[in-house]
Amino acid sequence: MASPAEARPDGLAAPNWELASATNGRTGVNAREVYGFVGWCSSAVVTVLWFLWAITPDSWLVAVGVAYYPAKYWAIALPCQLCVSVVLFYWMYDGLNRAFVLSPGHGAQISDAFANVGEPDKPSERSIPSLVDLDMRHVCRVLYGKQQSDK
Repeated sequence: MASPAEARPDGLAAPNWELASATNGRTGVNAREVYGFVGWCSSAVVTVLWFLWAITPDSWLVAVGVAYYPAKYWAIALPCQLCVSVVLFYWMYDGLNRAFVLSPGHGAQISDAFANVGEPDKPSERSIPSLVDLDMRHVCRVLYGKQQSDK
């Protein structure tokens, strides 16, 4: 059997279809990858600078020539405030959802004005039954069997 280079008259290797299908025919780096990498690197640098500022004594900063910087209080207060804000956001989100959702026992949770409640037709052999919403009592009877209150 001939090698791929020998199989073509121009002497070039046959294209690698697996590579072309995996990258959708594009080569190189797209902008999203570059921006993601730059964002990752910059966040790592800012984090390192934050920790250095937080643990470096004030006398060392003044000796290096840094005279204007925030108080060390903010090294702890800002991350704590951010964490509390995230927890508060989720708490408010959950509270708003609970305020505007009907209770589980409300009748509109089971059926509404657009429900097509009825008994399904008895389909003939190899036919598709009609589309209906099943009554909740019928579903419970099929799933759980006869209960004491049904007798």
